[in-house]
Order: sequence, then structure tokens, then C-alpha cells
Amino acid sequence: YKNGILSAEYKSDKGNVLPGLKEYNKDGTLITDYPDIKFREIEYLSTNNRVDLEISCSKKRSGVKFYMLNEKNGETSRVYLITENDSTVRRYYVQPGQTLHKKVNILAVIPTALGNLLAREYTYQLKISN
Repeated sequence: YKNGILSAEYKSDKGNVLPGLKEYNKDGTLITDYPDIKFREIEYLSTNNRVDLEISCSKKRSGVKFYMLNEKNGETSRVYLITENDSTVRRYYVQPGQTLHKKVNILAVIPTALGNLLAREYTYQLKISN
């Protein structure tokens, strides 16, 4: 800020923002009130043998982006999920008589009120029986 107080600290890797953003008010106090991510299962098992997992931001924020996190050989990669109206949907198909256990790892990148990008990782345990 113009008064010499630090406004934000963040980490990035190869142009990608990483979790750990710290933002400060003009008086130097740490900002801790950020939106959260919501998960909602929408069931279509009886008609399409699937469940849609809707992932959205708890507060309306323009420009939220979601990524699926995949880990292989100790390295984590991110795959952009098409995001519309600050939400995205992942479809999971389960045939009758089957059960799916899936750990869904998501990275949400949320623009903050100060114009920075907040990266937050979430894990959702999905269990579907058809």
C-alpha cells in the first residue's frame, strides 16, 4: 500500500498460482474471510447411470477457475475444467450393481476483492452405488 504496509504475499510456479496467499488490510491485519467451495451430487442413476458432481464457489465471484489435480510419479498436474457461472460439473458413470469410490482432488483459483488470485485445494470423497 502507499503507506508502506504489505498488501499481499503469494507463491507461483511456472506462472501458476499456488496455495498460500496472504492478503493484508491497510492497517496490516491479515484477511481471513474468503469464499469456500461447495460440492453437490446430482443423481441421474435411474435414467442415465450417472451422478454429476457440481463444484461451485460459496460466494458469487467472477472469474473462478477449477482444475482437476492428478498426481503421478510424485508430480502434480492440473487439468482445467470448463467453468461457467463460477461452477463446473464432473460426470461419473456407474453401471447397475456397481459401486464407485473416487477421491476427487480439485484446485479452485478464486479472484479476491483486492484483485489477487487465491488458490485452494479440496478433496471430495465420492461414493456412488447403483
